[in-house]
Formats: sequence, structure tokens, C-alpha cells
Amino acid sequence: PTLPPGSTVVDETGAGDCYRAAFAVALCEGEEREGRRRRRRSVAACMKFASAAGALAVTRKGAVPGVPTREEVVALCRAEYGEDWDAEEEEEDEEDEGEEETEGGRGGFSVAAFLRGALRRFGPRRGDKSAASSSSSEEVPRGGASADNENDETVEEEEPFPFLFGSRLNSMKDRPDLCDPSSPPRTVRDWVKRQSKVKGLGCVDFNYPQHFADWTPAEARVALDEAGLVAGSVCLRYPSKFARGAMNHPDPTLRREAIDMTLEAAEAAKVLGCDEVVVWSAYDGYDYPFQVEYDDKWTELVDAFRECCDKYPDVKWSVEYKPTDENTRFFTIPTTGAAILLVREVDRPNMGLTLDVGHMLMSGENPGQSIAMVGQLLGGRRLFGVQLNDGYTRLAAEDGMMFGSVHPSMALEIMYRLRRIGFGGHMYFDTFPQRTDPVREAEWNIERAKAFWRAAGTMDERGVRRAMEEHDAIGALNREGAGVVRVTDTQHDEPGEARGGKMNEAANSRRSQPMAQVWRTACVRHRNSNQET
Repeated sequence: PTLPPGSTVVDETGAGDCYRAAFAVALCEGEEREGRRRRRRSVAACMKFASAAGALAVTRKGAVPGVPTREEVVALCRAEYGEDWDAEEEEEDEEDEGEEETEGGRGGFSVAAFLRGALRRFGPRRGDKSAASSSSSEEVPRGGASADNENDETVEEEEPFPFLFGSRLNSMKDRPDLCDPSSPPRTVRDWVKRQSKVKGLGCVDFNYPQHFADWTPAEARVALDEAGLVAGSVCLRYPSKFARGAMNHPDPTLRREAIDMTLEAAEAAKVLGCDEVVVWSAYDGYDYPFQVEYDDKWTELVDAFRECCDKYPDVKWSVEYKPTDENTRFFTIPTTGAAILLVREVDRPNMGLTLDVGHMLMSGENPGQSIAMVGQLLGGRRLFGVQLNDGYTRLAAEDGMMFGSVHPSMALEIMYRLRRIGFGGHMYFDTFPQRTDPVREAEWNIERAKAFWRAAGTMDERGVRRAMEEHDAIGALNREGAGVVRVTDTQHDEPGEARGGKMNEAANSRRSQPMAQVWRTACVRHRNSNQET
């Protein structure tokens, strides 16, 4: 609908959320019963109500303050569509949508029952191929390479994973000996094509300007469409000319050039079809005491990010911190706490942060606590992305190991905390395969992350909370160990090898799961010792 007279667009933040919430309200409330028949608002009427709510939301600043009242939404609907805006109705036989059978007959409202009914009404039907995303490449659907399950009748449907997966594009140049000798992966285009073979991969994160030396963002967009992928984000990789600093370089001319390069990355993101720019500078910092004026360097970064946020309010600007690097011993933003302070001081709704597991480990942080801090102090939606990996946490070492390979208990808590704060970004694997097949490594990471996510969702929440309240280490370890066993029980050496089906004995004998055996044995022994006591 059009905006109310005299209104203008002030802030688009939260408009989509407001639309979805209003649609749900209209759908749930617009019901009347006549015997065994049920009359409800039509989907079209619900969309009118939701559109009015979304339109009103953009006339005020702020996601929550911008939410309109019911009276305002109804008034706009009447003004735009007439007094009978919700006159259209649908009828159907009364089923168990929203109600559960009780001992005394039909009972009270049930969220589970309502969702079952909503899925029947709006969810894709089994075998309905029209619900799948279309692509310019008929052979490769969105989400990268597809598993050939035509001859596997044992495959069961899994709950859809709620996030897109991306993986480090530069890793696709590793192990060229595994590729066709006539066409080794030399160019970024080749890397995108190779990454399209990764089962479960949904997006590609590009480095700017590094990945656009030989082609344009528009050409990259075409290559993504052909590969059945989408762009996840554009990540800044400033060239070495900014060795003394990028957006806080001591030379005002070079500082201006770095800011302009950062703004160009936003333009590239829009051409690629994504709305996120991740800013990590290998050079914004110092090496020795007395080398820089700390307050000035901080202020320069705050001012630079404010300029970026204001010039591109429809782009999410995400700062990725790192404690140390071979290029910069001390970064201006060295911890999660410092990154949170920066986001709060920039004070823009499109400013957030990206957390890298390896960087948190290098900082001596527990990633679960860092994620919780972001949720508490900024809100989960300001965590725009997480970069998943692992490492041995040797001094100043960024190992880029596969996710959960070294610290499985931390990996489990990472997923648990992401669930708790309402994370809504995308997941990216910042790993360094080097001597490993990068395609298989990415697939292993995807399966691993899914397994940890599912395990975190099935943990005994009451028991976990009780252990936290009592600071009960043993209780926490018992539940953590059980969760990790669930992960390793569902992890296969070959991603997709036994997806949903039973492995035959030969495959079972080939499977190597030392981590599962260690955790299972430890948990069983501990449980038995407790029973004896």
C-alpha cells in the first residue's frame, strides 16, 4: 500500500520482520467456526494486513519502535483497500490445526498442532518439484552439487538446515593434482566452478579487490548463476600498499583511498546480489609500544565505519576482529569485547560483526561465551556471520582446521549459543585444507556443522540450565559428552555416504571414528561408576 499522507521512508530496518509477524497475527486471529466447518481470512487478506504493517514500519526509526499498532494497520488497510478489506474468506473441514485432543474432547491451542496445519496449507508437497529454486543451470540446483539418490530407496528426508553455507574460495586452488590435468584451477572462475561440486554449499564469499583482478562482479554473478550458487558476502582484503594501516592509515590520502576501496566493495556486493560487506584489515594495528596513538586510531575507524554505514544503509557492514597476525602484532580491534564496543560506538543499525572461531581461540576466548556476549550486548541479529574452523591454539597460530576436529565440546556449545541468541546470518568455513581434497573437506565441514546444530537442539535443556545455575562441571560434561557422541554417531568419513540409510558391514569396517569411541567409552564408564556409587 501507499504510505499514509505526509509520511516518508525513514528506516527500512525490520520491515520484513514486521510483515511476517503481522501475517501470522492475521492468519491466527481471522478464524470463525460453524459446526465442523472453519472459516478464516484468505491469504490475500493476510497479505494486505502484513503489507500495511510493513509499510508503516518504515516511517519510523528503529526496528522495534517502528512496529505499528493494530489500529494503525487496520486504518491503513481500510484507507487503501476499503472497509471490506478482509471480506474474502476460505472454508475447509475442521482438522487438528491449532488444537489437540484432550481427555474431555477437543482442547486448547497447541503450537505444534497449528504448525502441522500450517505446513499442510502452505508447505511444499512431497514430489512437488515446482517448489525448488530455479537456476540458469538445469543440472545443478541452488546449493551446489546434488547427491545422486535416484537408486537409494532408504534415503530419509532431513529437517532443512536454516542457514546458507559458504567456504573459503581460495582453498579451491589446493590439491590441483585432483583436477583434470588439462584444466587445473588457476582462476577465480575455476575456483567457483570447483566449489559448485561441494554438496550442500549454498553461497560464495568473495575477497575484494583480490578476486576481481581478471573479471568484474557482473561476470562473477553470471558464473554463480551457472554454478547454482549465490553470493554470501564481500570480504575486504586490502593490498600491501596499506601496510601501515587501511582505514586508519597515518597518511590522510591513503586513508581516504582505503575508505573508498571499502565503499567500492559495497557496490560489488550489490552487483553480486548480496547485502553484506565483511571488513577485516591485515594492517589496522601496530607492532611496538609507543608506535601509534591508540585513541586516534580508534576514532578513525569509528568515523570510517559511520561513513560506510551512512552511504550504504541497505548494506550490512560487519567487522571481523583478529588479535594478532604476522602482518600486525597488535590489532586496533583485538577481541570480541573491543568489536562490540566499536559496533556500539558506530551506532548504526546496519553495523554488526563477524566472529571467527580461530580468532576467538587465538584471543584466549571461549567462543561460546563470546557469542553469548554479542547476544546480550548487541542482540543476536547483529551477529551477521560466523566463520567456523578449529585449531590447536598454539601461541599466535591460526591453524584453520576442520570444524570440531580439535575442540568438539566447544563446537557443540557454539551451535547451542547460536541457537540461544537467535543467530540469523550465514556460516562460512575459514579453513586451510592444503594437503586435503578441498571439496571433500568442505563437505565434511558441512556435515559436521549440521550434526552439531542438530545435537545442540536435542540437548536436555532443563539439565543444561540446572548445571549452569549450580556451576556443576560434571553435570555439564555429562550432557556435553552425550551431545558430542550424537554428532560423531551421525558423521561419516564420506559425506553423504550413508545419508539416512544403513551402512553395510564393509562400509562400517572402513569407517574410522576414534573420537566417537573415546567419548562413548568415557560416558558409559562414568555413567556406570555413578550407578555403582
